[in-house]
Amino acid sequence: MRVISAQESFATGVGFRSALEAVVAEELRTLGVEFEYEQPAEIPGGVCRFYLPDFTIRSAPESLRLPRWVEVKPQEMLYTLRDDLRISRKHGERFKGEIGVEDCDAARLRSMGHAELCKPKRLAELSGQAVLVIGGVGGTERLSVEMQSDMLVFSRSHPVVNQEGLRKQREREERNAQYEREAQAARERWAAMERERQRVAQESHGRMMARLLTTTSKSRNKFESRCFGCSAVVPAQAGRLYSGVVVGMSWLVLCGPCASGAN
Repeated sequence: MRVISAQESFATGVGFRSALEAVVAEELRTLGVEFEYEQPAEIPGGVCRFYLPDFTIRSAPESLRLPRWVEVKPQEMLYTLRDDLRISRKHGERFKGEIGVEDCDAARLRSMGHAELCKPKRLAELSGQAVLVIGGVGGTERLSVEMQSDMLVFSRSHPVVNQEGLRKQREREERNAQYEREAQAARERWAAMERERQRVAQESHGRMMARLLTTTSKSRNKFESRCFGCSAVVPAQAGRLYSGVVVGMSWLVLCGPCASGAN
């Protein structure tokens, strides 16, 4: 069987077996993935004779997380497998993240009636390398299944399958980060305004105390008292005595900060 490269297939118009395969091939090419179409899969001891994977990945950006082989199947086929394994019952039909299913080999898939899906699973078991089974590309929450040698991994966030969803997620994260930066800047402005208000209030308080009080004694208060300026408790011997110009108040006690503002 002649190997058809991505570049050759689009340059010469060589078709694929389904329209879905053609769409996936175009998307892979756009993403900078180098692949070959329907190439016999190499396994220990030779090549796989019962199954030709749709795409053999030769090189791809690491961020795409593509395994060696990619198989294209109708999305409904993956949904049926999901339901037969009761994943939707346990995690919901629109589950987030990845769900791993162990104890599900190719023989079990065949016995469940998934003859087409047991082939990529068997290839993964024989080769020890994963096969990604997808039902489309560029979606938001499309289902994909990675057939690994010892498990099946269901996902709705694969970077190739759900490019649109990941793009929207990045945009949301960027917006949230921008909102947080703006909120932090507003908090900092408010804190600066509060510090300035307190500074002005302290200066005004000091000027007021200077107008009301004149120092007549350097003695300390003998008893615990309340500060005339801020009403704080002033322990014995911790404040200063002042003479007040307010009628009826001959001696006043100021705490250290208020005394500093009055002098």
